[in-house]
Amino acid sequence: MDAVANPPEERKTSRFIPLTRRAVIAELCNDPAGKSNRADFVSLALRLQAHRGHFYRKLGEEMRSTYLPFSPDRDTVRVLQFSAEEKADLSDRLYALTRNLLDRANYSVLSTEQLNAILNEETPYALRIAVDLAEYDELQLYYRDVYVREYAVRRPETLYLLKAHYRVRTFRRLFVLLKLKSAEAVTAEIAQKRGISQERAARFVRNQRKALPPGISTDHIYVKVFKDMPEHDLQILFPLRTVQFRPFDKIKFFATAGGGTLFGAFTTTGKILAATNPIALLGAFIGFVALLARQISNFFNQRTRYMMELAQKLFFHNLANNRAAL
Repeated sequence: MDAVANPPEERKTSRFIPLTRRAVIAELCNDPAGKSNRADFVSLALRLQAHRGHFYRKLGEEMRSTYLPFSPDRDTVRVLQFSAEEKADLSDRLYALTRNLLDRANYSVLSTEQLNAILNEETPYALRIAVDLAEYDELQLYYRDVYVREYAVRRPETLYLLKAHYRVRTFRRLFVLLKLKSAEAVTAEIAQKRGISQERAARFVRNQRKALPPGISTDHIYVKVFKDMPEHDLQILFPLRTVQFRPFDKIKFFATAGGGTLFGAFTTTGKILAATNPIALLGAFIGFVALLARQISNFFNQRTRYMMELAQKLFFHNLANNRAAL
């Protein structure tokens, strides 16, 4: 019998109405009771649309100019220089404008409590990703239109014979705005929280952030828009994340790699003891090194498959980045 997971509870009702203004105007104009006033209504609708368009063009221009000092995709020469206080005011203004615009667009906020609950949930897929929300100076997540999608996945616990069925909440649109904390700020927080020296905390932060691309800066604000994003895949959206093996894969790897390595060491030891010339000794040693290299290669190949799964999900769900998202 297939395993069936309980459907997740709805956290908030969607406010999104999947209709365009043109479709609403056309439907209202087709009302037989209002045919005599059709021309007047069309004129009113077009004037109202032009008025709203002018308002949003002004809002969009203000958001783009406010975002420019923090944009990672800026292709113009930086002429204006801002002090730390001025940049703080600009970033606060950008955050407020973003919240206001998303609320007007019928997006719902994903609170920190809801996000922590999602990050701590068990997922049906191979990826196990750890995310530390304390790494971010600003984090905004908004979603619009939630629906439930069904998945069927063969699990290793049943030797891939049975399928486990999952009903997963999916965000039709997901907006993410984030800004990383400076390395100095994170170092001070870790040193205070763990009671260690600044040097040890700084080494920990460097190791944690060494996987970031060279162009990533704590001065930038990153904006992303995704489509059809499953709730349990939110972990992959964060730039600072730790990809971990599943418990089953850990057991499988250590069983095969450990057993193979021990058998190889035992065999090599026997050959060395039985060897009577240097060439035989060298051959036994080369064979043992090749066995170790193969086990290490299997480890990295498994990790590469995990990273490929992560990259494919990001590629096919991404709609827009930074300035294009605004």
